Amino acid sequence: MKRMNKALSLLSAAVLGCSMLLPVSAQAAGILGDVDGNSIINAEDATEILKEAARRGAGTVNKDAAFEAAADVNKDGKITADDALEILKYASKVGTGKMMASLEDYLNYQKAGYTPSYKTRKVYGMDMTQQKDDNFNGEFLTLTFMVKDAAIASRFPVRIVKTDVASWEKVVTLHPEIIQGEVGIGVTPNTQPTMLSKDFCMKVNSTVAQKGGVVNVTVNVSGNPGFCGYILDVAYDQNAMELASVATGKDYHGIAELN
Repeated sequence: MKRMNKALSLLSAAVLGCSMLLPVSAQAAGILGDVDGNSIINAEDATEILKEAARRGAGTVNKDAAFEAAADVNKDGKITADDALEILKYASKVGTGKMMASLEDYLNYQKAGYTPSYKTRKVYGMDMTQQKDDNFNGEFLTLTFMVKDAAIASRFPVRIVKTDVASWEKVVTLHPEIIQGEVGIGVTPNTQPTMLSKDFCMKVNSTVAQKGGVVNVTVNVSGNPGFCGYILDVAYDQNAMELASVATGKDYHGIAELN
């Protein structure tokens, strides 16, 4: 009962405004914490868990396998207020910008006593010499990271958190869909979806790395309507790795600078 009351108190303490939109790579049925299947982890998911815990206390059990997989956050084989508490703590960190990783990786961080620290750097470029847009598709950028020797074995997000993409011919700002990626240090990254060529999309390709090593994270483009310049805000965990340099990909013939 104390756990239930604590969860309810947190639920009413402005956590409702905090949520984690799952990376596209994690948007699937049964993702840990996403009990309502809407690709967002927030207080609504915690509420559903509390409701289910109450139903179980009254002798009624939800037999849905996807719900079970998503709701048993602490993986103790039970659906209780403890699971709701973990979601609320996670959502509060996401809402204050202290967590970009998935709920599963957040729990791994907790077990390891690890605290991430996110840093954002700007990657930019513009080519005015052609006086037209570049309509390429394929490999756009290569981000080179130096992995820290003290990095723990886990997954670490590499996210494009803001875009400013300009068209020469249409004189508009373009807004690509972003498929976020991650670096698995000593572990396998989550599976990512296939890019859809009909929509303008940038995909941060997930990859693996080792402690103390160097890793290249590529960014691909599909459905490109054409652009002449761009500014991308790239966020990553500086406690695990550092963005050392950026270069143009094999299919893009513009420029790339790092600030």
